[in-house]
Amino acid sequence: MQSSPKIQTRLRDLNNFITRVNWVAGGGAALLALLALGSTDSSGAPQLLSSFLITFVVGAGALLAYARANFELAISKIEHEIESNPNVQRDSELTSLPEEARLWPKYAHLAWEAALVLILISMILFFLGTWWWLIDVFCWGGKL
Repeated sequence: MQSSPKIQTRLRDLNNFITRVNWVAGGGAALLALLALGSTDSSGAPQLLSSFLITFVVGAGALLAYARANFELAISKIEHEIESNPNVQRDSELTSLPEEARLWPKYAHLAWEAALVLILISMILFFLGTWWWLIDVFCWGGKL
């Protein structure tokens, strides 16, 4: 019979998600910085492309903030239970926690996944905007 996951494993998993959120948020911020530097301006890309890019990156940032806050809240619930209940230790089984502290933050996880999709779309838009001059040459007969 397989044992239930340990509390320390859940805490590690939640902390790992927070680290991932930080890295992806940093990538989104870098994408905004590149856009602010005007990397798509000289390519002749339509302004609508930049507008969508900014909207998606900011939306991803909001989703990542929500995800991080909820992953941290889940950690706080578990740590509060460890501190307030002498029968619960870090090496205890996850089932020793009350259900509210035991549940995985599914909406935070969903926000994380949605943010990844928005960042991916943003990256595609960024590369389209950066290489717009080449698209113009090959698709619409623009000049090199």
